[in-house]
Amino acid sequence: RPVVSLVWGSLRLAPIMCAHLSSFDVKEMQLKEVAATSFSNRAFPWRELQVRGTSGCRPSAASRTAGHAYGQQGPVFGAGGFRYRGSAEVSSPESLCSTRNRSILWRCQSDAIELIEVSMDTSLASNALRLLTKEGDTSFLHGVTVQELEPVFVAVLFATSTTVYRLLLPHPEAISKNPGLLSVGGGISPSVLAFASEDKLSGANSAAVCSAGGSPVPPLACCSGWVAPTGVTTFALPSPHGPIHLVQLPAPGSTEFASRFELQEVSMMQRLWTSFVPSAI
Repeated sequence: RPVVSLVWGSLRLAPIMCAHLSSFDVKEMQLKEVAATSFSNRAFPWRELQVRGTSGCRPSAASRTAGHAYGQQGPVFGAGGFRYRGSAEVSSPESLCSTRNRSILWRCQSDAIELIEVSMDTSLASNALRLLTKEGDTSFLHGVTVQELEPVFVAVLFATSTTVYRLLLPHPEAISKNPGLLSVGGGISPSVLAFASEDKLSGANSAAVCSAGGSPVPPLACCSGWVAPTGVTTFALPSPHGPIHLVQLPAPGSTEFASRFELQEVSMMQRLWTSFVPSAI
């Protein structure tokens, strides 16, 4: 069946663990039909990038996903879409023309994340990107977040069973104002996905292991991410029968290191013990 991307006039997505529609006022609805075969090699010339796990961290046996043979079409366990701010404006000002009627679609498999950027106004060059994990290494978690840091970056947040990733791509508005970036498309407006590279998926500012000290990572259920106005990025990774792991990446360009926290349920006795017994004992 075809996948239909809905672009709403005023639609806001809440970046929480289970994504849901918080509130919306429908001013105008536009439809973009994208055939299911768009996610096949026959529809777009795909670019493939290898996502390499961060050294010093190994997945637990339970966190490895058993599934299809590597490199073959496997079961899809998650999919979604993202629209730019101002993408539904009919008479948008010149500053918003670069994002009008433009969106990003994605779907998840255990060993691949596929992203396609589509526009109802123009063709986009290099608009299909496939992220792959190393065979027999780790698997992708359900949950991809795309967020604008306008007018500079578009952030794509995702995670494997051992590592979280922040892929920073130039914003369409920044591309439209930079002749050097525009030339990448060879006469066609380049997609933001055209600027993805393996270098942008490595380094302390782009990736961090899910647990400190190289200890085994517990089985993780999914991933949700959010970028604060300061640029600090927070990932929430719940485990089915354990705490919620929080991993924070510093702001882009910062020399700070990643931080890790755990959110876990505390029993009543633990609360009473913490309240009455001094921490120094």
